[in-house]
Amino acid sequence: MVIPCEKVYNRYNGPGGATNAHRSLTEAPEPTGDRLVISIPQDLATSLAIQLVPYLEPVDSGCILSTMCINPVTGYSAIRRRIDGKLMHFYAHRVMYAHMVGPIPEGLTIDHLCRVRNCVNPKHLEAVTQTENIRRRPSFIGPRGRWTVCPKGHEFTTRANGARYCKVCKDARDATRPFRSHHKAVAA
Repeated sequence: MVIPCEKVYNRYNGPGGATNAHRSLTEAPEPTGDRLVISIPQDLATSLAIQLVPYLEPVDSGCILSTMCINPVTGYSAIRRRIDGKLMHFYAHRVMYAHMVGPIPEGLTIDHLCRVRNCVNPKHLEAVTQTENIRRRPSFIGPRGRWTVCPKGHEFTTRANGARYCKVCKDARDATRPFRSHHKAVAA
């Protein structure tokens, strides 16, 4: 039975939301985009992994599920540890990766190849860029990002900002639209 951890849930839904979710142990966190980087020292990863062992449940799919403190909103499992008087939260999959595989390279996140968020099996975890992690999502965003042609078969055109669109379909739509009167001609 999985029991949600109220403190983790409140961290995401209380004041500050997920922005307070990550803290560095040795120095102030370095922002990368809108996320904060955490490094888990090897000795701490080992200690946290030992703490996690009683809460691991292997299942038929090959996943090893962590039932410790599962966030009901995100589905990720977390481990709490008081360090220097502060209660710190560490994602279980990041702890197991750091313990079994090694340090998580800077700028990379951990992707669940099995798509099960509370799985901590190191064989199901891979360090990838955030872009690759998003591309692999089984959502509409992921597969759509891999399209090279529009649904009608026309090649996409790339704008200067990197956005892609079908120029042929856009021109056809624009040809059927009446001139918009709010675009006023500039008097010379």
